[in-house]
Order: sequence, then structure tokens, then C-alpha cells
Amino acid sequence: MLDPFWTLFRLGGDAVTIQRLTAASLSKTTSPPDKGVKEIWDAHCRGLCLLVRASGKATWTYRYRPHGGGSRRRVRLGEYPSVGLAEARKRADKHRGKVADGADPQADTKAKRNAPTLSQLIERYLSEAVAPHKK
Repeated sequence: MLDPFWTLFRLGGDAVTIQRLTAASLSKTTSPPDKGVKEIWDAHCRGLCLLVRASGKATWTYRYRPHGGGSRRRVRLGEYPSVGLAEARKRADKHRGKVADGADPQADTKAKRNAPTLSQLIERYLSEAVAPHKK
């Protein structure tokens, strides 16, 4: 029996596939939909989902709810087949542990993305620390 975490229908009313994924079954289930996105959820690893787009691109994601509450969030784990099922489960477990410890993987990724680059730090140092002392 699945717990209430699983949403069986998306907003558009499309049914979501929940199955115990295996390496052999992935080749059959990754056929692209006619339009939109097909979500294939792993019944073995909670929160692990393979998103298959109409273009044929398949991406592993992990969906979770932040420790403090709020809406569900997703973090990308990699592209299929570059990242296999075992590796995707390992990455999802790693993120699940971070969420259990109170971290927010999606917010951490955004913070890293918005962190200043080395050239920005050098520019700031030159303008704030070196320029005032220059004669």
C-alpha cells in the first residue's frame, strides 16, 4: 500500500505510473509520450521519478517536501541513461538524508548558483581594498 505522499493524478488529470523499476524494465518504459511529460515513479525508492519528455529526453528527479513544510520541490539527479537506476537511487537516498537532517537540496543548489565567481571577488577586492590605497 502506498502512503499519502504519492500523488496519483497530476493537475491535468493524467495518471502517473508507479512501479518497481528495474534496469531491464527501463528500456520499455522510457518510450516518449506524444506530448508533455510522462512521470514514472519508483515504488522501491520514495521520491525517485524518471521524467520522460516528448523529445525523448529522460531525466531522473527526486521530489521531497522541505523539513520546515511548504510545497514539494524537485532536484535533478541526472540524465538517463548516463545515470543508471542504481546510481539514481543512491543519489535520491543521499538527498533524502540531507532533507531528514533539515537541509533543502534545491535551495542549496540555488545558493551555489548565485555565489560570486572568482572574477567578481577579484573585482570587488581591487575596488574596495586596493583602489583606496592607490596613489
